[in-house]
Amino acid sequence: MKKIKSNISIAIMLLQFAFATTLFAGNNPDNNSEQLLKSSFISAKEELNNMLIGKIPLSYEQAIFTMENAYWGNSVDYSYFNSSLQYHVEKIKNIIAANRNYSSQKFNQTFLETIEQQKEKYDKALANWAIFKYITD
Repeated sequence: MKKIKSNISIAIMLLQFAFATTLFAGNNPDNNSEQLLKSSFISAKEELNNMLIGKIPLSYEQAIFTMENAYWGNSVDYSYFNSSLQYHVEKIKNIIAANRNYSSQKFNQTFLETIEQQKEKYDKALANWAIFKYITD
């Protein structure tokens, strides 16, 4: 099921590339820039397609980097992208750690859920809230 969701996500990204390629191709009067963008998007599409057919392993982070890098004309360094991503992940983890408070929650075992399952749900909700808080603040 997880692989199907990944395949669907990558297929959607391919559709976005197809749209972006036609969009950028017609909007830039400079022929060299236009050719650079076209070749960037074509190589990105090929890389994503290789992920879908199994030539290279599926990687959500790599797919996002491939799209962003194509948008910027293949001028983004992967190590910079990765370190930037890790920086933001650490900030979100800090928000989660600062706001996790099991004692304020009333976890009671029921027939449907154990206390551990309730804590897992709490942690997932807290993580989603922290991401939202980080993005919107």
